[in-house]
Formats: sequence, C-alpha cells, structure tokens
Amino acid sequence: MAAEEFWIPSARRDIGLHCMEWIPEGEVRMIVQILHGMVECAENYDGLATYLNSHGIAVVGHDHRGHGDTGPVLGIIADSDGDMELVRDAFEVTSVIEERYPGIPIYLLGFSMGSFIARRCVTIEGGRYKGLLALGSGNPPRGFVTALISGIRGLERVYGSDHTGPMIIESTGRLINRIHKTSENASSWCTTDSSLWEVHKDDPRYNFQFTYGAYRDLMTLILRLVDEEDFDRIPKDLPVLFMSGGSDPVGQKGNGVRKAAEILERYGLRPDTIIYEGEMHCFLDGKPGEKSRPDILDWLNRMNNR
Repeated sequence: MAAEEFWIPSARRDIGLHCMEWIPEGEVRMIVQILHGMVECAENYDGLATYLNSHGIAVVGHDHRGHGDTGPVLGIIADSDGDMELVRDAFEVTSVIEERYPGIPIYLLGFSMGSFIARRCVTIEGGRYKGLLALGSGNPPRGFVTALISGIRGLERVYGSDHTGPMIIESTGRLINRIHKTSENASSWCTTDSSLWEVHKDDPRYNFQFTYGAYRDLMTLILRLVDEEDFDRIPKDLPVLFMSGGSDPVGQKGNGVRKAAEILERYGLRPDTIIYEGEMHCFLDGKPGEKSRPDILDWLNRMNNR
C-alpha cells in the first residue's frame, strides 16, 4: 500500500520532521523503524517497506535534518551538536511509534549514515528496541576519522561551516571507481545494478552536497562509535545484524563490519553478520535486493520468535 505521510516536531523543536509510515493489512507483528542514509530520504525505502508490509511488518521512517522534505536546507544538519540531534530526532520518531503501536516490538534499521545513527541510538536507549539492523556500516580506523575531522575543521575556519565545496563524496567516489577499475559516474561504487544509477538523477533530494559542518557532525558521530562510547550501556541480549557488500568501501570490504561485530562481542553481545561477496554499498534494491530482503525478513522472524 502507499505510504502515509505525517510530520512531528524535531527534538530541538526548531523544525518539523517529515515522516512516512507503511501499514500492512491485518495484524501488525512488529515495526521496523528506518534511518536512511546520506543524501537520500525515507521515501527511498518504499520497496523494502512494501516487501515487509506483505509479511505483517509495519515500517516507519523519517527524513533526517538537512535531508528530504525535512530540510529546511539540504546539506545542513544543525548549527551545533548536530551528531546528537540526529540521534535525538530518531528517538522522537520512536516515541510516536510506541504511542501508535503499544506493546509491539520495534526493530531499528539503519543504512549507511543511518546505520551509524542507529548504532549510537542503542548505546543510549537500546532497551527501547527489540533488535538492531546495521546495513552498509563499518568501523573506520580512529586515525582516519580524527584526521578527517581535523581537516574539515580547517576548511570550516577558512570557508565557514555552511560552505559546500569541494564535493567530498564525489571526489571519494571517483577515487573508489579508479580502485575498482570502473569508468562510470562518481556513484558507480554504490551498486552493481547499473539501472539504479539513473533513478533519482533529477531529484534534488538525492543530488545535493553536505556542508563542512554536516561532514563534521557525521564524522563526530562515527568517532563516538570508534571510541566505543557508552558501549557498556547496550543491552547484552539485544539482537544485532550487520549486513554489508563484500566490495563496499564503507565497510572496508567486509573487514570493518567484522571488526564492529567483534567489538560488540567483547561487550557480551552476539551479533550476526552477513557479507554479500561481490556486492557494493547499496544492496537493498534492484537485483541485490532479491537476496538481501529475504535475509532481512528471515532474521526479523527468527529474532521475533525467540
């Protein structure tokens, strides 16, 4: 069925969060709360949400600050404390889900940037969720993250936090393409299904640049995870699933994902890991989605029946 749209105040109460809800026919067995990735929006998960709906699973997602129809300015997260504002906004959506579906288990699913937000969420209020699905995630070296933050802060001092050039993602994408010997556009590293490259080429919600301030917020969020901040607060019985493409540079070609899982094991958790060899960063849609969606459903069913 078509998604229903609604709006709620952000945690800071300065903007409205654009939300989408996919409701299945009949009984709702569980809810998946989706946290989307960088330079996209919740609408992009219509295919996955519709698939889950057909199995009695409701899906709710929102556009992050600086994204989609939330905005208010694409590419700008917040004037301060942006990394935590992303997390607090996710909790606001969780509160709405808890009100609408009392007693129904909630699974938090984050993709790419959303996976890092979701992972941070469970270090703070993990008891609100029945499980965590971290898709397209990773565990970059601390030195790399701190060096990147330092470089971004230098650019902020020269150009300002709201400056958008040069486009870091595009430059990185072209470098990755050279490594993989790919001659396509800067987004080619994202997926093995070339038909997906053109889907959103004319939609401004998928074609904007992050400001230096937004990059700094994202890297600060990732640094908190690399530093294992508040990991001792994660419920030891929380089911966790990591999924990644075996050729995904965000997950360090599977190595960063395995590292993230090993770290959680040190804290008493027992995460599951699925690596799709040969797949790139985006594996939820197109041909890659034919493999990943049934795996997501199978894991949700197994965890929900425990």
